[in-house]
Amino acid sequence: MVFKPADVMLVHFRNVDFNYATKDKFTDSAIAMNSKVNGEHKEKVLQRWEGGDSNSDDYDLDSDMSNGWDPNEMFKFNEETYGVKTTYDSSLASYT
Repeated sequence: MVFKPADVMLVHFRNVDFNYATKDKFTDSAIAMNSKVNGEHKEKVLQRWEGGDSNSDDYDLDSDMSNGWDPNEMFKFNEETYGVKTTYDSSLASYT
């Protein structure tokens, strides 16, 4: 059933946790606190990351556009399509 808001006079909810949205459940410390089973803290087995040659200069985030648009193409598209002109500065000098 679908009701228009104007047709509803009263809505009653039971067992609502009004603090749910403010509870800390997703930070590392909250996850660690909830990792206890039967009162005992279960240690996780960590896996070593093998990253290869970490001294390589092959990592250039600015030139790797394989996972998205080139920012300049995106700004051009938005300007042509929506009339929005960017003030973005790639040096990030005005950002904190």
